[in-house]
Amino acid sequence: MTTSNTTPTTPHALPQCLICGQVLKVSLTTSKKGRYAVALACPADGRHFRGFVNHRPFVIQVMADTAALQNGSKTPNAPDGAQ
Repeated sequence: MTTSNTTPTTPHALPQCLICGQVLKVSLTTSKKGRYAVALACPADGRHFRGFVNHRPFVIQVMADTAALQNGSKTPNAPDGAQ
């Protein structure tokens, strides 16, 4: 199988802006209803790319991984199906 240089080869590849190529800034945010979401935005210019992921299992996994990293765990949990 042939892959290009821009195709992520690992499940933990960092997403890049489609306009300028910078690694997207990832943060947790809350909606108007108080639900958590993962926000992705271009650090150079938020108009290049801005997106939100509010799939509950994914957000819970990101929050757990963040807590594990902050508590000194060196390896966050892999998403379901990832090695």
